[in-house]
Parts: sequence; C-alpha cells; structure tokens
Amino acid sequence: MPSSRPLVNWNAHLTADLVVWPFQEVVPILNASFHPDTFAYGIAPFIRNFVVDTGRVPAGEADAWLAECAALDSAGEFFASLNRYLFVLRRSG
Repeated sequence: MPSSRPLVNWNAHLTADLVVWPFQEVVPILNASFHPDTFAYGIAPFIRNFVVDTGRVPAGEADAWLAECAALDSAGEFFASLNRYLFVLRRSG
C-alpha cells in the first residue's frame, strides 16, 4: 500500500535519465474578491466540509470562516493566493 506521507526528498528518488529543469512557468491563482466566479469561492465549501467531516474543525468555526470570507470581500479586504507546481519529467534520449 502506498504511503500517505509526502515525499520530502524527491530528488533522491529521480534517476539520472529524467530531466526536471528548467521550469517553463509558474501560474499562481490570485483572488482579490470572494464571489461565485473565483477559485476561492468555489473551493471554500469543499474546504469547510472537509475540515468538519474529518473532525479537524467544529462546524460553527468553519461556518464563521466562510462568513468572514464574505465579510472581508464586502469590505474590499479579501485576498487568497495559491501557487501550484507541476513537475514535468522526460526521459532523455
């Protein structure tokens, strides 16, 4: 069964015939508002349900977080950013 732990030293597991560099680009997701056509708004209910369903955060606290996101948006103070990295591996030759 695969481990659920992150691979911390992934470089040690790459073989010499794989090329990782150079990166072509990094595309961040940046939302300065919290409304239906933003990534943050779309993912927020999933996050809320996940932390509640797994017992990490009480439902009331998670609901307050969603309300705070909406309040911050109303005040023009909402900000969310996500940087995702995709490593493309190619065999040489």
